[in-house]
Amino acid sequence: MRVFGIKIALVPIVTSLRICILDDYKNFHDIKRYVRIKDESDPRFVEFDFAIGHPELFVELILPRDAFAIFCENNNVIHMDKETIRKINLESKKWRYGDK
Repeated sequence: MRVFGIKIALVPIVTSLRICILDDYKNFHDIKRYVRIKDESDPRFVEFDFAIGHPELFVELILPRDAFAIFCENNNVIHMDKETIRKINLESKKWRYGDK
């Protein structure tokens, strides 16, 4: 996919993850896509997390603001709510620092 001349490609890191996600859906286009904005301090760019199927499994991306708007529209994204973000942050801390 190209947005404003920028080539965007999502490459699965683990092939079995893609199969697991797709097993839950009849069509890849039916899978929900999630966005969590991480940083908007630079007026030119948006730094965000993008997830397909499971909000806790995401990639970090940076796009120009206009490209981000088009990306969100094309992917029909759901912006993560505060509770989902809180749960993801908590799980991330467990992985990073342990349960205690």
